[in-house]
Amino acid sequence: MKLTFHSDPGHGWLFVDTAQLTALGLDRTSLSTYSYCDGSGVYAEEDCDAVVIINAAKDLGVELEFSEQHTDADHWIRRLSKCG
Repeated sequence: MKLTFHSDPGHGWLFVDTAQLTALGLDRTSLSTYSYCDGSGVYAEEDCDAVVIINAAKDLGVELEFSEQHTDADHWIRRLSKCG
């Protein structure tokens, strides 16, 4: 499963699309209000929620592959709706 880690100078989020989230047996309520969501999926906050995604994949034997996208400005993710 390919996932993208988005970051700005202050924080980071692991993006999981809706189909991937379902395949991992999770939904938006599986994450805290520190994570964000939109119509395409969730952006799991790096400090407490990304591990929920990683552990779910590990429990199911799903291998994860990561790419990274960084911006030096405040990330647009911060303007999305919160999960939880």
